[in-house]
Amino acid sequence: QNTKSGPIPIYNFTRPFHWGDKSRFLKVINGVYCYHHRHSPIQELLEKFITLFVNMGRIRKIINQHQIDVVYFMDNFGFGMKYTKRRLSKKTMFAAANYDPRGLFYDQLQVKFISGLDKIITYSCAYKSILSNLGIQDDHISVIHWGVNPEAFKPLDRIVKEETKSLHGIKKGNTLVLWTGYIQQIQEADFFRAVSVAKMIRKYRSDIQFIFCFKPETFISTYKDEEVDGVQVISGALNFHKLLGSADILFSPTYKISSTVSPPLTWVEAMSMGVPVITTKVKGAEEIIEHMETGFISNNYDTIADDIMRIIDAGIDDEMKTKARNKIINDYNIQRIAASFSSEFESMV
Repeated sequence: QNTKSGPIPIYNFTRPFHWGDKSRFLKVINGVYCYHHRHSPIQELLEKFITLFVNMGRIRKIINQHQIDVVYFMDNFGFGMKYTKRRLSKKTMFAAANYDPRGLFYDQLQVKFISGLDKIITYSCAYKSILSNLGIQDDHISVIHWGVNPEAFKPLDRIVKEETKSLHGIKKGNTLVLWTGYIQQIQEADFFRAVSVAKMIRKYRSDIQFIFCFKPETFISTYKDEEVDGVQVISGALNFHKLLGSADILFSPTYKISSTVSPPLTWVEAMSMGVPVITTKVKGAEEIIEHMETGFISNNYDTIADDIMRIIDAGIDDEMKTKARNKIINDYNIQRIAASFSSEFESMV
């Protein structure tokens, strides 16, 4: 099937082998649901490789039709990336979004997958540093952040914020702390930890209210069981854009501190709207969040409850909100990102 998005042709490839149903999206460990990738990493990579193998003739035809010079993988296709490079004799670029070690041989496989490719794009300096330490040549790696159009994510008017908060049951004068998931490495275990933090804070502070907002496709009805007074758990929002821009803080801790953040796009959107993010100390977070300047980085889940209460008591001044937005305008602006990718593509031709 061929569709178009403006001037860009889009071709959809159906996986010839795709086993396992959506129930595998969730698995139970010690009675707790753990959100994860649809399949195991090995099965996922195998299915992707088979898709490339079966469709290689069609892919070659498309490449010749459009006179394509560079094959750009926006996802990890494992050995399929090297296979494509060898079969098509084209320059190959891979976007390594984030480092998320899963399994004993993760690092070794990463090196096998990407060594020999012409270019690797990482979304954070933290991930570039990890790849360099694994032996990937520095001149094969470039850092290009992902981002948003700051004009589409502007700070909201005070009246709009008040109306949105009221619509979601936030009492006038109270602080709204918003959590959203699942984004990047922030998974179900993080939801339960974060909601525990919210409940702890609510024992002492009636002036702080929490909303946990899930993407509808990841929401499970039993999550509502976690609700207490001042802590809402919702599936989507009528206008998530307004809800995000009306929050006083985006609460986004992650337990997987061995991973890197790209960062999550929701962080970028929130900061562009002048909403500071509070997270835990995970690799790459410091690249977008300068502690106490553009947002907050807490040591871990043990300290984050006290940090949130202390932050709210001190007040979030307009200067921090402005600095958060300026960080996005300067470093995570989609126009700047597009120019960087254009430069990389041109250098490979």
